[in-house]
Amino acid sequence: MLGKGYWGPNSPSNSMRTLNNLCQAGWYYRQIEQLGAGQPPLPDLSPLQAMLAHLAKDYYRGLRRKLVAGA
Repeated sequence: MLGKGYWGPNSPSNSMRTLNNLCQAGWYYRQIEQLGAGQPPLPDLSPLQAMLAHLAKDYYRGLRRKLVAGA
């Protein structure tokens, strides 16, 4: 959850609700990656940081696949 009220998951703004959903998914993905690597979960991880890290990882993974396929 990014915050309360307008910034929360029940925001009247579709964009804010979508951003909250993306942050939540990124947070869970990061926790699963931690557990899969045999490391403890990160309960204090910022949802926004988790989402940005997840999107960056997916972007670079896709870019790497594209570069390898084009070689």
